[in-house]
Amino acid sequence: MVNKVIEEWGFKYFKCKKCWEVKPLTPLYFYRNSALLTGYTSKCRECVREENNTIYKPKNKPITKAELEEENKKLKEINESQNEEIQRFKDNAMQDMREITRLEEENKKLKETIKDHQLYEEKLEHRIIEFEELLHWE
Repeated sequence: MVNKVIEEWGFKYFKCKKCWEVKPLTPLYFYRNSALLTGYTSKCRECVREENNTIYKPKNKPITKAELEEENKKLKEINESQNEEIQRFKDNAMQDMREITRLEEENKKLKETIKDHQLYEEKLEHRIIEFEELLHWE
């Protein structure tokens, strides 16, 4: 919805889009902006100033050598703690990889054992069949 200019008694008024107050449409209350239809900004001067003060921080004072060293010390501590965490993660990953390798080898051995048992059972079944055939021939 477009914010419309309100005309009353020959004066033009405009509602600020931020504070919603109706104010006279003059350079005293609104900044000029020729790109807009009204020729003025949609926010009043007070709201624009308030926004600018919250958005743009005042310039920082020069930092002292002690403050710089303290900041560097904090950053080094953070870096060390992150490096320790990364190392713990790598150690855990290596331990997990060793465990996976061990389990894969164990699984391979179990599969071979199962295969050996299946072969043994097949031989037993074959021998049983041969034995039964021998019994029936007599």
